[in-house]
Amino acid sequence: MNLPPQIAALTRLLRRDLAAIRERLDGIERVFNDHTEFIERERSRDEQRRHEPVQVVAIVKQPEAVEREQSTRQKRAQTTQEIIAAAGWCAFVAALAYAFLVNSQLVEMRMQTAQLYRQAEVENAGASHRAAETYRQLGIAQEQADAARIQATAANSIAQAAQRQADIAVRNLESQERPWVGYDHINMHAKVTVGSTASNSLSYKNWGKGPAIHVLFQYRMKPFCSSFPAHPPYEVREGTPIALMPGQQAETADIFFSKALTDEMFAQLKGAECELYIYARITYRDAAGHQHWRHICAIWDKTTDSSFQSCMVYNDGDEDYEDGREP
Repeated sequence: MNLPPQIAALTRLLRRDLAAIRERLDGIERVFNDHTEFIERERSRDEQRRHEPVQVVAIVKQPEAVEREQSTRQKRAQTTQEIIAAAGWCAFVAALAYAFLVNSQLVEMRMQTAQLYRQAEVENAGASHRAAETYRQLGIAQEQADAARIQATAANSIAQAAQRQADIAVRNLESQERPWVGYDHINMHAKVTVGSTASNSLSYKNWGKGPAIHVLFQYRMKPFCSSFPAHPPYEVREGTPIALMPGQQAETADIFFSKALTDEMFAQLKGAECELYIYARITYRDAAGHQHWRHICAIWDKTTDSSFQSCMVYNDGDEDYEDGREP
């Protein structure tokens, strides 16, 4: 047990005082023992004198002087013993009183110590209660913070959903109001047969609700004896850009083989390994300046001399890609 500094100092002082009283009592005891030994030695001497032979000359005076001397010594010894006894009793009473005082002080110190510990326990209990209340308040604050975080997350999700809906609405509006330039029909001016150049043109139209600006058109006819390439070749010259209003139609210039088809060339086109393709690439901008593009592809129906059908590939546009870029 850790005592307060004042009580610990008082306890050390009482211990020193008790040790001093004990030393005094030990000194009185030593004096008493020395005097007792002195009396015993005197008695031994008296006994020896009694047994010594007495001179005849002193037979009349010696016994009375001896008796007086013995009486005096006995009185002195008795007086000394009484003084020592009285001093011892006084010291004992003083020690007893001091011990009672010390005991009272120790009892008082214990009571004060117990009171201090009770106060400390009360303060500790109060501190524990305050700490528990603080932790409870912190728990409530943490729960509120978590609820606020959840609400913020939900609000953010709602905002993101609203943004997505707004983006969709904008894209839908743009898609409804934007120009859509694409294939209308193929004009076959000559049949695909021996001795023909298979001359043809392509009509295209703005199918959208907005004007198409800076329209450029590339158009070509070419056989491929393998699968249709992802990036087919075009002529370097793209022509003069034009503008197409909603519903307006335009036509490309005629394209044709550089020389008439021979039997060998026609047989190759009719064979299983080669196909004849007509394909085109259109680029244009809307009124807001957004760039758009369109690919067109048609394959010759070998059972006819002038019909073309849509290809399975290369019929796409910017709306088919998330970033709108041409592959």
